[in-house]
Amino acid sequence: MGKAEDVRPKCIVVAKDRETRMVMSSVVPMKGTASEFPARRIRAFISELGCEHVEIIMKSDQEPAIVDLVREVARIRAPAKTMTEQSPVGASASNGVIERGILTAEGQIRVMKDALEARIAGKIPSDHRLLAWLVEFAAVLVNRYEVGHDGKTPYERCRGKKSKLLGLEFGEFLNFRWSRAPGRLARLDCLWEDGIFLGYRSSSGEVIVGTRDGGLQDEDGAAQGRAAPMEQQELGARRRGAVADESGTRRRRNGHAGDRYADEGAGGDP
Repeated sequence: MGKAEDVRPKCIVVAKDRETRMVMSSVVPMKGTASEFPARRIRAFISELGCEHVEIIMKSDQEPAIVDLVREVARIRAPAKTMTEQSPVGASASNGVIERGILTAEGQIRVMKDALEARIAGKIPSDHRLLAWLVEFAAVLVNRYEVGHDGKTPYERCRGKKSKLLGLEFGEFLNFRWSRAPGRLARLDCLWEDGIFLGYRSSSGEVIVGTRDGGLQDEDGAAQGRAAPMEQQELGARRRGAVADESGTRRRRNGHAGDRYADEGAGGDP
C-alpha cells in the first residue's frame, strides 16, 4: 500500500473466512516469516472465528512468502490440524473469496485515509505509524457493518448478534474516562480526558484511544469514550496532526502492533 513516490510503503496481510465472510487486515513489517507477528496475528483472527482448536483449511496463492506464512501459522496452531490449498499460477479467480476480501479492505482503507486527510487538511504518508491502526479498524467496519445478500453482517454470521459499537470515526477527537482509574484520584480531579479514537479491541469492544502519552487500552484500565462537543472537535481538528504524530507509540514495535495485539487482535475486529 502506498504511492509510487513513498519511500517505505506499508505491507498489509489480509485474511478472510469463507463461511462468515469475516475479514482481517493488518500492517506487517515485511512479507514472509522473518517476523513472528504476521503468523501470530492470523492465529488471533482464527481464534476470533471460534476455530482455535478445530481443523481448518487455509488457501492461498503460490507466492513463496505467503506459502511460508501459511506453514508458520499451521506450525503454531499445532496440535490443531491445518490443511493447506494453493490456487493455480495465474488463476486468481480460483481464489475469489480472498481476492474480493482484498479489494474490499483496500477500498475501505482508501476511503478512511482520504476522509482523515480531509479532516486534518493535510496528507498522511504511507509509512506513517497511524496507518497501522487505520488498517486494523478498516476490517472492523467491514465486519460490523457490511450487509450481505442474506441481510446479515459478517459479525452477525459469526457471533449470532448485531454489533453495538459506537459509531465513531477514525481519528475523531473524543472525551474518554477510565473504567478503572489508574491510581487514586483527588476529589476534584476531572475523570474525563481528551484523546483521538483509534479503534476497538476485538475481543471486548473496549475503546483504543491515542494520546500524547501513547495508545491506551485495557492493560492500564479500559477506556470508555464518547464523542466530544463540537467546539472541542474544532479544536481537535486544528491540533490533530501534532497529536497523531505522537500517539500510538506505547507498546508498538517496528511500525506494527505490539506482541499483545498480535495475540489478542489489534484495534478492532481484530
